[in-house]
Formats: sequence, structure tokens, C-alpha cells
Amino acid sequence: MAMHFLRLVPIRAVLAMLMLHACTAFARAQETQPMDTMSPAAAPASDVDAMAGPKVDDPASRTLVRTDMQNRFQRLDVRPEEAALQLLAMDPSRRVKAREIILARADALRTHLAINIDLVKEWTDAQIAKDSAAIQKFAKELYDRFEPTNPRDPLLAPLASVLTSDEQTQIKRLVDEYWEAWIASEQKASPKSTPEEIAQRLIARTFNAEVAKAYDSALRPHKQKLDAIITATEPTADQIAALRAAFINYIRASLLHPTDQDKTALATAIYNALDEPRRIKLVQASLNSL
Repeated sequence: MAMHFLRLVPIRAVLAMLMLHACTAFARAQETQPMDTMSPAAAPASDVDAMAGPKVDDPASRTLVRTDMQNRFQRLDVRPEEAALQLLAMDPSRRVKAREIILARADALRTHLAINIDLVKEWTDAQIAKDSAAIQKFAKELYDRFEPTNPRDPLLAPLASVLTSDEQTQIKRLVDEYWEAWIASEQKASPKSTPEEIAQRLIARTFNAEVAKAYDSALRPHKQKLDAIITATEPTADQIAALRAAFINYIRASLLHPTDQDKTALATAIYNALDEPRRIKLVQASLNSL
């Protein structure tokens, strides 16, 4: 039966799918490796569930502003609006709806990166080259394409649909207080900058931290697969470029929700990018990972 199946399926297609399996298996094996320089620097993971229940009983005493032992301002690792939610005494059903709004923004950011994968490539290339001017340029363009007005608090409006008027007042107070303290802290180090200039830099920095998280969850796995293929096959510079183009086309076409057809197209592109000796190396790597 197995031999009959192989006679019906082109050997080239079988090899292509084996290669796709190989890059997946190799990538899994490398998941514990240190982070590469391809992606934007990721924001530190939060030790606290941002959607957890209230931490204090008195609404007026709640605050997002924290300092360390040296009285240095402590930056949040999530958006201020998201962090402020954990300080609100919300009923569970509305808290679930609020979380859906947070997750919807994260999903929109991942899709944005997929749509603008060519710009993301330019941005990450600039980071590898340590070209600060180019990094800022591409980061700004990526931000402007997502939110042209660069709002400070993009989640306040959508969250208002699930918050009571009192909760809206509370979350706005918490967020405003946080931003005022952060700007004041940064101004101590940059006394010649105006609060408005500092605010714009911090707003962009906050968005970049969101993008870093979106990259790590949506695009880094594909980068790891590409690295796995390169490690297994040792391709030429031209072949590396072709492999990278194959993954970029795959991400752009599938928008991170690939069909079987998308996966087959990627496997075929990988097959076509390599010569026969390197195809054999990739199949060998796949067999070794089984």
C-alpha cells in the first residue's frame, strides 16, 4: 500500500514536505538557544498577570508608579492601560471582555507585521548592522502604518465599551499618573528636552516593546526554521537569499494563518532554492530528528 502511494505522489513533492518537516524539527531543537540579533529587543516578561483581580481595597491609593531602592522609576512591561486593569475591581464577565480587547490588539499587531514583512525585514537588517538612524526610520514607518496618529493610550477608547464610568475615571487617573511620573523621570536625564518631546519618544518606545512581543510570538518561529535549514545545509549566499525570500513570501501570503497549500508552496520553494547535495542533507537532518 505504501509503495502504491509513493507511485501516485511525485517524489519531488515528498522530498519537499520532508524538508519542511526538517526545518520544523530543527527549529524545535533550537528553541532553547539564546535569542538572536534578528529581532527587536524584547520587553521583559511580566511576573504578574495583567488581568488579575484588584491588589488593594482603596481605589484612591492604587498606583502604577513604582521606584527601586535607588528611587529610579520602574517602567511597566505591558501597556499602562493593560496594567491598570488589574487594579480595577471588575466583575469576571466584563474582565473577560476587557481581556478580549487586549488580545485583539496583540493579534492586530501580529497581522500588521505579516502584512508589512518587507518593512520588518529592513528593520531587523538595520538592527543587525547596528544602524541607529535606519532602525529609527523603519520603526517609525512601522508605527505610522499601524497608528498614524501615534496615540499615547490606544486601548482606553476600546476598553471604555466594557468599563463603567467610574472605572473609566479610575483607569484614566492611573494611566495619566504613570505617564506624568515617567516623563518627569526621563526629563531629569534630558533637561533640555521638553515634556512633549520626551512623551513622543516614550510613546514610540512603548509601541516598539509591543512590536517586539508580537515579533517573538509570530515571526521568530519562522526565523528559527530558516536558521535550522541554514545550519543543516550550509547553503551559498544566493541560496540563503532564496530561502529567506521563500519564508517572506510564505508569511506575506498566509498572514500567519497558513493553509495546506501555503505550506506546500513553502516546501516547494525550499526544495527549489537548494541544490541536490543540500536537499539530501536536509532530508538526512529530518530523518535524524525522527
